[in-house]
Amino acid sequence: MSGGTGGAEVRSGAAVLAPRCFLICSGLIRARADVPGSTPESLLSVPKFLAVGLFLLAAAPAWAGDLAVVSTGAPVVVLRGAEVIGTTPFTLANLPAGQVELGFRDAPLSATAFTQVVTVPQIGVVRVDVNLPARTAASTVGTAAPVAVAAAPITGAAPPAAPPVEVKPAVPAGDIYVTSTPPGATIFLDSAPVGQVTPFVVRAVPIGQHLVEARSNCSRGSATLNVVNQTISRADLALVDRPGGIVVSAGAPGSLVFLDGTEVGTAPVAMKAVACGQHGVAIRAPGYLESTQSVDVVGDETLSIAVAFGSTPAPPPPPGSAGHSVQMLLRKEEFGTLVLDVTPLETALDVDGIAVGAGPRSIDRIAAGAHKVTGKLDGYTPLSVDVTVEPETIARANLALVASAPAPTVVTHTKTGAGKALARIALDAGISAIGLGASGYSVSRFLAAGDAFEQYKTVSSDAAAEEIYATQVVPYRVQAYVSGGVGLAGILAATGLWVTTDF
Repeated sequence: MSGGTGGAEVRSGAAVLAPRCFLICSGLIRARADVPGSTPESLLSVPKFLAVGLFLLAAAPAWAGDLAVVSTGAPVVVLRGAEVIGTTPFTLANLPAGQVELGFRDAPLSATAFTQVVTVPQIGVVRVDVNLPARTAASTVGTAAPVAVAAAPITGAAPPAAPPVEVKPAVPAGDIYVTSTPPGATIFLDSAPVGQVTPFVVRAVPIGQHLVEARSNCSRGSATLNVVNQTISRADLALVDRPGGIVVSAGAPGSLVFLDGTEVGTAPVAMKAVACGQHGVAIRAPGYLESTQSVDVVGDETLSIAVAFGSTPAPPPPPGSAGHSVQMLLRKEEFGTLVLDVTPLETALDVDGIAVGAGPRSIDRIAAGAHKVTGKLDGYTPLSVDVTVEPETIARANLALVASAPAPTVVTHTKTGAGKALARIALDAGISAIGLGASGYSVSRFLAAGDAFEQYKTVSSDAAAEEIYATQVVPYRVQAYVSGGVGLAGILAATGLWVTTDF
């Protein structure tokens, strides 16, 4: 097999078969000429020529026609199996008859690819027209020029010729590999969206200078590249946060504009360098209810807010406010009258949490809409009712409070927990032991003091008697009194603790 461009040498199946047919026909003519006056030598020449011709016909390979591959648009890489065999337009010569599976893609390693089986007939020129974007490859066959054929192999005579198809030259182009930090940004080429996010390879970009951008909601990155034919250019973009803007147009004068709770001016107003992200916009105008809107500001874009008053159409966005837009509606504030009747007459009233006084009354110029009325009076159960006030109408609400029953007196008795009870019992036992021990010690001291006093009375010597009285009788009595008091206090404390413990 050999390959090349459209100008390569083409050897057709008919050209290959012609010599074989010539040899066979020559043998037959020679044999026919020799029959009338045949000699042994001439008779032997007939089978000799026939044998040589048949041998050459059988031994020669069954060559078929050529396979010409062309493409619509940019050049297409053609593969046979895993081997790249050429780029359109080109011709394969001397293909054996049968089916050939060809692969087509816009680059050797591109994911944009498809395969198709092409049937090569025994005689003829096969032409394959490849349309890579449509994933189609149309086959035509003929002896001199392409003609439409069926998918099955061609047998018999060659079909009639068709006019040749002009093959347009490929448009010079290259690729751009776009990355961004961080990744996941939308890719724009010459301000037009590519439909992909970074990282991505943009294929078949015409040669020359191009603006490559990567955009996210709040960040932008861009670069200008010069694309060279059949090469890959890189655009490594660092995304930088960019502010946006808000333009507010109003259908009536005097509208105050607030951004995130801060007044920024009277509409129409243009706010520049607004941080990218979500913001709250509020519009206030005399005689209208406040209108609020949560908006998203996108980097390098201007958000247009058109304010409509009631049935007044919103004004068009101001010139130069490219970007997305929203509309805010200010509803005219409307009023009605609310009449309140209460029982008892001393009932204190409030509307939506605001005190309005006690007793029956009428409230003029109350905002139309839903309201909650509450009545309160000592000794009565509070009562609340919902009432809706329609514009320019009178709404009524009757509140009849019911006397509340006196609250029952609840005597609570807090029981001591089981753990606390055990602790008190242990403490009571300890105090009791101390009291009893001190009382026993007091009794022993009284007995010792009595014995010492008897000895004091029987001693004959006054000096010895005085010593016994000072060192035994008096100290023993003091000890008895003190320990007796301690014992009595312990017994009383233990008794009280026992009585107050809740078991």
